[in-house]
Amino acid sequence: MQAAGIGGNQSLFSLDLENLALGGLDTGPATVFAMNLSDLRKTLESAGSRAVDGIIGQDFLARYSAILDIRRSKLYLHVR
Repeated sequence: MQAAGIGGNQSLFSLDLENLALGGLDTGPATVFAMNLSDLRKTLESAGSRAVDGIIGQDFLARYSAILDIRRSKLYLHVR
């Protein structure tokens, strides 16, 4: 599978996980997509931004009441 963005195309891999844990939240089984983020990391770091460890999509966030605290760099997820 291919993902397209400003930087071009990137291979995307689908993974089925038995459990996805984020902080203290266990989501149970989940399908996630993985790709190499090294180019994005380099671009952000060269611009003085913090590194990216991953991207959480809207399809995941929509299952929770999500609060993003930008000042503290925290994401709070509450089960609806």
